[in-house]
Amino acid sequence: MTKAHWGENLEAQTCHAARMNGLRCAMAHSNDAKRTWRQDVCPRSTCKKLDGVPDIANLNIGRKRHVTKIIAGYKSLTDEGAVQDEWLQKTLPKMTKAMELWGALQRQTEVPDKVSKTLIKDASAFAKAAKTKDYTATLKAFDVYMADLPDNGPGGSGKIDLSDAMVPPPEDGK
Repeated sequence: MTKAHWGENLEAQTCHAARMNGLRCAMAHSNDAKRTWRQDVCPRSTCKKLDGVPDIANLNIGRKRHVTKIIAGYKSLTDEGAVQDEWLQKTLPKMTKAMELWGALQRQTEVPDKVSKTLIKDASAFAKAAKTKDYTATLKAFDVYMADLPDNGPGGSGKIDLSDAMVPPPEDGK
């Protein structure tokens, strides 16, 4: 895509930027000759639901982007058996940010609600515990975060299966 196209098609640029950041496009698309939307930039299906509550598609994208980082960080922590300086510097910031973003996706209303705020606080508590280098406290903080993830919501289960990022754990817990 050329720079000239981006300059002429501000709506598509805005939609594309929103989609790349895991957000929905709030632009009204026009079909006139000057401003055409491109299917590969922002398909209209991504812009249909504009109420701000995540749906199945948002959670699927979130699982690919955020849950994989959470699982990788957890596995590297448990493989070491202790909170290492290298893990604190390289993995913790990415893992904490992924936990916050996944928690924010668990909202059930348009604005951050009790569920998402709790999960964001849990992610911060996890980071704080990890920075003390207390391995057991770090694992307990992670378990609190995992326990606070909702079983169901507008887009499906927010629970994380540590063996597979793309599916929630079975309902029977096995």
